[in-house]
Amino acid sequence: MYISSALIVYLVVTGLLHATAHAKARQEPDSLIYGPTALVKAVSVIVILGFTFGAVYVSVSQPPLPIGTAIFGFIAVAGTFAFPSKIVVSRSSVSEIKWWGTRTDIRWPDVSRIEYHRGPSTTVLRGKDGSKVVHSGWNRDGAGFGDLRTTDRHTVAGQGTVVVKFALAV
Repeated sequence: MYISSALIVYLVVTGLLHATAHAKARQEPDSLIYGPTALVKAVSVIVILGFTFGAVYVSVSQPPLPIGTAIFGFIAVAGTFAFPSKIVVSRSSVSEIKWWGTRTDIRWPDVSRIEYHRGPSTTVLRGKDGSKVVHSGWNRDGAGFGDLRTTDRHTVAGQGTVVVKFALAV
């Protein structure tokens, strides 16, 4: 029973990551949007709601299990904070917009470092002020974001000149 459940979780997660990696960024007239796919959003909401209902059920069942409620509740709350953000790349800056409205903007001249984390398929752009924009494996087109292409050259501290390229419809 446990092996088949783990296999199902593995297949769902790897399927979602594969589908997201191959979904292209949405192109706007002056920017590229690297948000999560509709499928990732739907599965995330279903999982968060499932753990929320699990926490409620465990708290009202007989006998009530406070530790189970705490664990399921923690996973549900953590899932809301882990919900993938929308990333907007323009010629002048990169912005990360969380679902609750928090926005992080880094202008290209203010990018101090670009980090590539191969294992989790994450690309992190760090600003000179310590801010960061994180493109995770749950955002669209990980390879395209990791290989941003623009006609502009940007100097990134400690890495020399980095040519950041992205094709925008002009």
